[in-house]
Amino acid sequence: MSGNRLISRIPKLGGTRQLPYAVLAVAATSIVGILASKNNNAQKREEEESPCLIGHQSEGKNTVDLGERTKTSGSTPLCKTTNSNLSASRHLKVIKNSMAAATTGMDTCLCERRTQQVPKNDPDNFDFNAALGSPKSKRPQSVLTQDKTTALVRKHRTLRLLDKYKTQSSVDSKYEWDKEKMIGEGAYSKVYRAVSKEDGEVVALKNISKKYTDSQYFQQEVEAMLYIQEKGGHPHLISLHEHFEDGNSYILILDFIQGGELFDHLIEMGAYSEMDASRIVREVASALLYLHGIGLVHADLKPENVLLTTTRRGDSVVKVADFGTAVFVGNDTGTTVTNKKKLKPEPVYGAPTPAYSPPESVLRTEPIQPSMDMWSLGVILFIMLTGCHPYDVSGESTDEEIEARIKSTKYRIPINDREIAGHLSKSAKDLITKLMNRDPKKRLTAYQMLQHPWVRGETATTAIIQGSDQRLSKFRVFKSRLQAKFFENAIRWSDMSHDADANAKRKTSLIERSFKAFDSDKDGHVYAKDVLGTDEDNIEEIVEGGGPTINISDYENLLSENMENKYFAAGHTIYEEGDEGHAMYFLESGAVEVIADGTRAVRTSGDFFGEGALLHPRNVRSATLRCLTPVHALKISQEYFEKYIASSSSGLYLTLKEKDKIRKRNRAKTILRMQAGLKTAAKPCKSKFYVEGDHGDTMWILEKGKVDIQVAGGKAVFSVYPGNIFGEHAVITGNSRNCDAVCVSKEGCVAQALQGREFRKLLASSTSVQDSLKELYLRREFKKAIVMRMRKNFPYDDPEEAFAAADEKHVGRLDKGNVSALMREMNPDFTDEEVEGVIHALNLTGSGSVTFEEMKKALIGDIRTHASM
Repeated sequence: MSGNRLISRIPKLGGTRQLPYAVLAVAATSIVGILASKNNNAQKREEEESPCLIGHQSEGKNTVDLGERTKTSGSTPLCKTTNSNLSASRHLKVIKNSMAAATTGMDTCLCERRTQQVPKNDPDNFDFNAALGSPKSKRPQSVLTQDKTTALVRKHRTLRLLDKYKTQSSVDSKYEWDKEKMIGEGAYSKVYRAVSKEDGEVVALKNISKKYTDSQYFQQEVEAMLYIQEKGGHPHLISLHEHFEDGNSYILILDFIQGGELFDHLIEMGAYSEMDASRIVREVASALLYLHGIGLVHADLKPENVLLTTTRRGDSVVKVADFGTAVFVGNDTGTTVTNKKKLKPEPVYGAPTPAYSPPESVLRTEPIQPSMDMWSLGVILFIMLTGCHPYDVSGESTDEEIEARIKSTKYRIPINDREIAGHLSKSAKDLITKLMNRDPKKRLTAYQMLQHPWVRGETATTAIIQGSDQRLSKFRVFKSRLQAKFFENAIRWSDMSHDADANAKRKTSLIERSFKAFDSDKDGHVYAKDVLGTDEDNIEEIVEGGGPTINISDYENLLSENMENKYFAAGHTIYEEGDEGHAMYFLESGAVEVIADGTRAVRTSGDFFGEGALLHPRNVRSATLRCLTPVHALKISQEYFEKYIASSSSGLYLTLKEKDKIRKRNRAKTILRMQAGLKTAAKPCKSKFYVEGDHGDTMWILEKGKVDIQVAGGKAVFSVYPGNIFGEHAVITGNSRNCDAVCVSKEGCVAQALQGREFRKLLASSTSVQDSLKELYLRREFKKAIVMRMRKNFPYDDPEEAFAAADEKHVGRLDKGNVSALMREMNPDFTDEEVEGVIHALNLTGSGSVTFEEMKKALIGDIRTHASM
């Protein structure tokens, strides 16, 4: 069956559907409340005559619609409903004619209506878990029926979480947004396009009235999103950036996603090729691996909740949305969201959307578990590849008929039907069969799915995209250059934790970000000219026919030929301190903990680890790496690490070397903060911790504020920020102070004092701490000498001026001659050993002299380097 046979649960809305997802998934349904209608007659009139009301409760039928009315600003409502008894099967209508038929004749849309049975209690205290309830024999009574006290407790818990984690400043101080221009409106919220004042990022701003916080759907989604946020997030999950309390409303800042739902893509473009589909489901599976690993089940996975970042198939990536039905199935005592007493979560039964739910959920014989999501993904994959639903091939079945087939052990999905699935590869059929195994215990897990050869792209065909494999073959001419550029970009981006790209890095996978960096035309494809960086005339001489193009699926496959995708479970130890290491890793998603010398540091999506062993002469690991969450990483072998370094500029090697030094230096600072006997001292603005000439045997660790280190009558050498140290010169050398330390923060400064004898004991006990802190001391002395010679603040914005000041004879490098002259100009007692130490501290390549690029990287470089100085 070709791609013109399409599922149409939510048809294209006559060209009016242009809303970005402001967690507007399923017509702006996320994080909403439940509003009781006043009477059944009014409800019936609204359903038959009015714009689609998604988000009201029918008292007569005891059903709840979990959604909102959605419309565009200044236009007619997006959704108009037909009869209120419209079955789910009508939403699963198969469009059998040409592609044009899929986008015409849809002036009225069939709004999806997700209805669930609710207990006969106060509608304002609706219990979603109870709505998913099973017979009392299967459920604890307290979960089956939620009384007003339980509802009140849950509401207060959610509000406490919102209050605890809210951003303290006002939303207007951080975002530009026009309150008169909504991009979407629901029954309980208004959605706006907003722009961050800090970095220009476009976000969705959702304003929700506090009077709707009684909704358990609201509470469920807020708690789930706060939990995901607390755990670090995932690039393929819609993320809550931050939230504010604004008078009578809560304001949520969410991802701004313009590509729409996967379902819309199916309608507009037809069924996917296996290669494209494998990438899409790989991204969904990665998100599910993360969710399941932190104890969450999505529980309502379907094409409407799988969003794509662009309308182009070539470069769109997945964002899984809508956590209003998410279920906690595990316990994590490290979170504020789940319980702290290691209590087993109460089981939850049911099927929010039966057409995408497994038999055990529809029958309510088993509680909701991660295996439910895997079945749902199997259904989605079947639809993506065939264009029809496995339990409603004709698109004309009633809801009851669909559920009956799901429940029946006799019905077999048409995976072997030649008309429907004859074009599928054996590997694709094998995957679908294993995902849709009726036994949840035998169903593939997310981790197992990610190991499947079809998901890894090894066996997926490219049949629907004609010529894709030939284009990919031609593009392999540029494979090494693509991979080297990805490697270089990923290294450099990891050092941008404080710049304008920080938020984008956190919410975008490295592969997506790298592909978009190549895609100069922003059309969803990478051309030869994007890789070569030359004009099209030159490319035609290099590549026959003017050069091939690739999409993001091709790009990921090219990278994976030498960069291995690795998936690790939470708690897994990737390597231990002292191990021999021959690979480094880029973090695509998840968080790892770095453990060394009694310290712990966390690295998250977009960062890398393991490079230290590849830079070490004996390949020794300097720390232990443990997964805090499920992790997806790209593994780079030492062989390709060395190839990428050799093919890149020398600046990349310097970046890696300096990054390794920074990490060791930060580890040493952490150890200092762990020492006993620290004493707190506070200073008001413009006061000094010490002045030049003082005799002191104390160093300081700044806790709050900003301290400027000054010489030559107030000339600034560097600034100290919280977490950094100052005053180490006198403690290490035993000499009097050779600078002033001035608090320059309006709110004052707070620092911890460490006595010199304790500091020296620490240096004697740890070679790594001694090496890192002595190197820091010598670099700072070099900068002081530069400032003393220039009689002006250190020129961070003009590093060439600083280099020229040290290289007075213009030899083009810093060697023992000009460095010793500089240092002894500041301090005649500076020893030859100390001069050699300065050169060693700046010489990242080990050549014996310092180039301008080395000095720039060591003393100025990126913001991390500057802050660590």
